[in-house]
Amino acid sequence: MKIAICTKYDLFGAIVLNHLIPNLSEHKLAVFFSDKTRPGESSVPELARFKYLERELPLNTLFPLIEKTNNVGELLTPLQMTHKYHFETNVLRDLLPTGDDATLYAFEPDLIISVRFSLIFKQPIFSLPKFGIYNLHPGALPAFGGLFAPLRQMLSGAPALGCTFHRVDLGIDTGPIIDIAWVPLRQNLCLMQHTSELYLAGIPLILELVNNLVTNKDPVITPQISDQRGYFSYPEAAEFSKFKQKGMKLTDKHTYRAMLSLFTPSTLKNQLDELVNSAF
Repeated sequence: MKIAICTKYDLFGAIVLNHLIPNLSEHKLAVFFSDKTRPGESSVPELARFKYLERELPLNTLFPLIEKTNNVGELLTPLQMTHKYHFETNVLRDLLPTGDDATLYAFEPDLIISVRFSLIFKQPIFSLPKFGIYNLHPGALPAFGGLFAPLRQMLSGAPALGCTFHRVDLGIDTGPIIDIAWVPLRQNLCLMQHTSELYLAGIPLILELVNNLVTNKDPVITPQISDQRGYFSYPEAAEFSKFKQKGMKLTDKHTYRAMLSLFTPSTLKNQLDELVNSAF
């Protein structure tokens, strides 16, 4: 099967690829990164900091440093993964069958898997993969659609956070649901750690879908209940203030270092410490 994996070029996207690619290596794969930056990503200091930690520091500083060595960590950078598993990568800025973005159409995927992809799928792309387009969303749908779903779930006080695997339709996070994976809310864990755990909890749902399609089993999907739908854009300052008042943290030094250390070979641990210390 030809599978296109659409994800974001950031820390969480790299983590997801490390858990998807080795388990799909028997298929012909191509990875398409979204590289779209929205003004809202830096509208408040907390968003700007999250962007720096999840994208700018790892991609612009740590990953290039790692890639200059001949050593690897427990997880691979996206570039290291392409060398090991021999799949093609492309950066997409839109989803049109012309220009640079024609690479997705030229690949002619049987299946498109979206995880953390920041572009909206529109016609005519739905006619491209015969098995459809599926998205892993780090929120329990239909209540937690849109952006920063893990933060909104943590603010809601729910005892568990959901990660929804659903078929993509013409709406945003509105397609019928295959399943929801759940992780417990733990007050001692920061938003960054919960977000990582949500994506990892959802990976088996993707692999199960692929296995079912290979064996000609149609996925069982359940339409969303529209009147239970919630949709969120970027959090505003008041939400971050409420988040802090509840005693919750966006991230912390220990968690962040632990996440980056998964990619970092032992020979670069001192440099990693310097980067993390400078960030905190």
